[in-house]
Amino acid sequence: MYLRHFGLSQSPFSATPDTQFFLELNNAGILFRELIHAVNQNDCFVAVIGEPGIGKSTLYRKLLKSLQSHKSRYAVVGLAHPPLNESVLFTAIGQELAVPKKPSATFKDRVIAAMRCLAASDKRVVLLIDEAQAMPEKALEALHSLSELTYQRNNLLKIGLFAQPELHTLLARPRLHVLIERMTAIHVLDPIAEDNLPNYVSMRLQKCNGEGKSLFSASAISLLTGASRGVPRLINLLAHKAMMLASAEGAKFVDDGHMSAAINDTVSVIQYAKNNSTHSRDSWLNRMKAIVSSSTR
Repeated sequence: MYLRHFGLSQSPFSATPDTQFFLELNNAGILFRELIHAVNQNDCFVAVIGEPGIGKSTLYRKLLKSLQSHKSRYAVVGLAHPPLNESVLFTAIGQELAVPKKPSATFKDRVIAAMRCLAASDKRVVLLIDEAQAMPEKALEALHSLSELTYQRNNLLKIGLFAQPELHTLLARPRLHVLIERMTAIHVLDPIAEDNLPNYVSMRLQKCNGEGKSLFSASAISLLTGASRGVPRLINLLAHKAMMLASAEGAKFVDDGHMSAAINDTVSVIQYAKNNSTHSRDSWLNRMKAIVSSSTR
């Protein structure tokens, strides 16, 4: 790895969502504050929509962590994997709320009773679901039923869905019109703006005790901006590959050659996956092979 070479404490461009790298360089910060505001309203059923890799899971984890840090005020149920049916949905909620697991035909009723008890103790019960576009129709119908439950004229459950655009198609089904009508807001998570991308790179490096912008040349950043389209997952992937190559070559910073090789390799992989072609993967992979080969002679 390149951590020692560049004097970093940890990988700045990991593919795993991590709230320590939550940066307010697109509208994520605005959405976070709006979601905090929403769960404190009487009626809250919101959705955050975004393309794959745009940062939905990081925002989900950020909101979940923030609410869980106030246990006296919120009872939070976070589902990183979407429930597949009503039974799984209530089982997951029951587990998070510590509802006894005794076999019973009234488990659903006991889960609802537990939520009412929490509401009676002035706690807001919040359900957050990541990758909600994968929920089957039956599970979404069960979610709609939950959204209609009330306690003292207020909605019993505050719901936040984090999903890819496929959720729009799913909610367009006739049987789910009632669900979209219940939603109080649908937000769209934007990519990183072009003028903010250099800050994105430097801030992630600085969080790992790096030197920020000085590790990437201006031309490398320019190439990264165009190739990534502001999608954080692509930014991280390309920056990671470019830094690996720069480190392997003993370079002190990432230049446009390293970034071009990372971009070419990534495009090649995507094309191979789409077309199942046998065309040559060049640049990054070949250069890495050459470096490894020369170092073992």
